[in-house]
Amino acid sequence: MKKTIYLILISIFSIIIFLAVLELSVRLGYDYISNYNMEMWRYSKELKIPTDNNNLPFVHSPNKSVYLYGAQITTDSNGFRVNENSHNISYFNDKILFLGDSFTFGWGVQNDSTFSQLIGGWLAKDNKNISTINAGCGNYNTIMEVELFKTKGLQLNPKIVVLAYYINDIEDTPQRISNITHYIMTNFYLYGYFFDKYVKIKSKYDIEFNNNYYMSHYTDSVKNNNNKNAITELANICKENKIKLLVVSIPDLRILTNYPYKFGTDYIKQTVQDLDLEFLDLYETIKLHEPETLWVDQEDPHANSRANYLFALAMFNKIDEMNWFD
Repeated sequence: MKKTIYLILISIFSIIIFLAVLELSVRLGYDYISNYNMEMWRYSKELKIPTDNNNLPFVHSPNKSVYLYGAQITTDSNGFRVNENSHNISYFNDKILFLGDSFTFGWGVQNDSTFSQLIGGWLAKDNKNISTINAGCGNYNTIMEVELFKTKGLQLNPKIVVLAYYINDIEDTPQRISNITHYIMTNFYLYGYFFDKYVKIKSKYDIEFNNNYYMSHYTDSVKNNNNKNAITELANICKENKIKLLVVSIPDLRILTNYPYKFGTDYIKQTVQDLDLEFLDLYETIKLHEPETLWVDQEDPHANSRANYLFALAMFNKIDEMNWFD
């Protein structure tokens, strides 16, 4: 019995030593092995903090600055993205608040190249005293975006709200995680390393995920209802507070010819029309471009600075045509 216990203890100790050495190796070599998935993990580690709100399980950490995937990311006291060294800024009385996920947040591009910041710069050149606020957050769905608006955005009293909708915004809200799980996920680089391996294996061998993932969401009545209820709630809040609301459809940038996700665009367009809201489909803006010219890089089809510029121009012109800037 003593010999068995001894062997078990030796085995456990050896595993711990092995994992510790591997953890140290990943930390020391991170700059050489990091990629899109690992930087997304580090984004969660460095900039996201858990909350007690079931509809908003995490938010950006306030007043934080970190370099991620080639871009400096800085947040203000609300956790909204701002320019570097501008943790707290004074907003004009008139404001445009942008709600959305990582496309709105501007993953992989400098803040000056995000569509919200570009629009803000153009407004300044036109001597319009209107601030633009980037409330985008990676991995948010529509429910979380609306909840963020209720908890942090509404108090800023915006004149205009732009809800940027991407095809996966219909996904379920992530479950809140325990403090222990959060500690493990955010303090061990091995977690990020193995997360990257898991994602790559899943994308390579999970045929159902590759071929039917998004479509399965849009044929799910529960997901449909939850998403529509969130948009309806946002529309009602904006109406009650005399806030103008524009819903923008952001296309997936991987395939633009014979666009495979038109069903997602049709869904959000119909939802918006049913609520008598203003709508803009950004696919029409970039459909003739080569997809790779719009990507952050070859492993990441998030919108680069060029795509952000095209998106910003389309949104600016749409809002201007409706005379919402006046």
